[in-house]
Amino acid sequence: MLAELEKKCLSCNKCAIGQQKIDGCLSNVFSNMNPTKIMVVGQNPGKEEIKQRTPFIGISGKIFDECMLEHSGLTREDLYICNSVSCFTPENRKPTEFEFTQCSEFLKGQIEIIKPKVVITLGGVALRVMTGLNGITKFHALPQYSTKYKVIVFPLLHPSPLNTNRPDKKLEFCNGIKALKKYLETI
Repeated sequence: MLAELEKKCLSCNKCAIGQQKIDGCLSNVFSNMNPTKIMVVGQNPGKEEIKQRTPFIGISGKIFDECMLEHSGLTREDLYICNSVSCFTPENRKPTEFEFTQCSEFLKGQIEIIKPKVVITLGGVALRVMTGLNGITKFHALPQYSTKYKVIVFPLLHPSPLNTNRPDKKLEFCNGIKALKKYLETI
């Protein structure tokens, strides 16, 4: 079922960003295809992700991997990683509401197939898509329930260099990972 949903996603052209080519690569990126019970949802893929056809492997992904391994012991093999929107956006802008709506069937489908125990959202956009809540700093590392997707959501700051290049911000992100580890021990 997951492979069928991936095929549908990778051939989607319901909005202008679907099927566009960036540096010769298709802009759609589905997931890491690792069906585990811990799901990670980001905003949308960047250029590095579309080149390598894998979500969350650019600079932000490296920061995430580092902190996740160091503070929780989890690696990518322990996680199912995808995005709220499966396509790169021009100039890496935030996706529009229309783009979120057009892509929502893929996120919903992945959640229904994977049946995660928890969904880790990275950044305010993913938190809003999953829960309708705004204000990532207010909800960082505080579990929420998604009535839309019927799953527990664990919001984390986005590990972008803009958010983690200051020692205090990186510490806040890594402390969120430590809180995640404690939370995962309870489920």
